[in-house]
Amino acid sequence: MVSAPTRAEADLLSDRRVAEMFDQTRPDVVIHLAAHTGNIEAMGAAPADIFSDTLTMGTQVLRHALAFGVDTFVTVCHACAYPK
Repeated sequence: MVSAPTRAEADLLSDRRVAEMFDQTRPDVVIHLAAHTGNIEAMGAAPADIFSDTLTMGTQVLRHALAFGVDTFVTVCHACAYPK
């Protein structure tokens, strides 16, 4: 089974929602590609928030993957910020 939840289905910034997602799907493999993204203007306006959100999502998913005994975890850690 492949699961690719939307933000509405699994807000990766919410610890509770991530735990629920893992409990419902019980994955063996996780490929984590989610990130907070936006255009250059949005990135320039809030680079720390965008970076923090992306880092939080990755940390939440990894932590729950470990807790649920996921066999394989793959991620592409990326963030792009344009400081003033």
